[in-house]
Amino acid sequence: MAGLRLYVVPASVRDRRPIGVLWSGGFQTPDLPWRDVEGPARQLYQDAFDLAVSWEWIAPLEALDTVLASRGIDLGDPAMSPLREAAGLIDVAVRSTRRFAFLEAVAQSGLPLHICGVGWESQLHRFGNATYEGAVDMTRMVELMRRSRLVLNTNGNFGAGSHERPFSASLAGAATFSDVSRYYTQVFEPGANIELFRWKDLAGGMEQLTSLAADPQRCFDYARSAKAMTLAGHTWDRQIDQILQAGEAVRR
Repeated sequence: MAGLRLYVVPASVRDRRPIGVLWSGGFQTPDLPWRDVEGPARQLYQDAFDLAVSWEWIAPLEALDTVLASRGIDLGDPAMSPLREAAGLIDVAVRSTRRFAFLEAVAQSGLPLHICGVGWESQLHRFGNATYEGAVDMTRMVELMRRSRLVLNTNGNFGAGSHERPFSASLAGAATFSDVSRYYTQVFEPGANIELFRWKDLAGGMEQLTSLAADPQRCFDYARSAKAMTLAGHTWDRQIDQILQAGEAVRR
């Protein structure tokens, strides 16, 4: 029969995966690391930050160069090199600001959350329904993923690349909810084996998260598909030749 599912979530899956939503990572408050920078550079970094958070994603150096160019500054001027080399400050600011905004939104959603990571002790009051483990080693993290239906991930300000977490979650049999990355849209199938939200629509993202967390069948479907995809092309033994080739190209 057309549309008939050939598998369903076994009742034992809920027993084996009692964690509905897992967050693994420390708590970070927004950080503007140029507060102590003196002179015009402070405003340049602030303007680059404001530009970066107004976009879904823009590389930190591109944001800074856009601001410099708008002021008629020659990007090739050697005197600009130290300022441009410190574009990572913008990454720190965008990443911490967005991570904080994401966790605030999750807290306001009221979803039950299993948390591990450092720095949470003074922040747990934000979450009305949270289980906190503190910092854990990687062995425990894998165990927690194997007991979870849905794992949260944020790239923060890495909109073209990947964190290892979606692949680790997939191998552990959990679904992943993450911010959009160009890489994720290329290797996963959003809406089929991963759920992606956009920073410019965080409220809509929380609706997506709430819907997915309430649907164990869909989490199971996502995880099943993502695990097959990861095993087929994204384990170390599948990627090592490409990594070695990239390293050899750099050496040349």
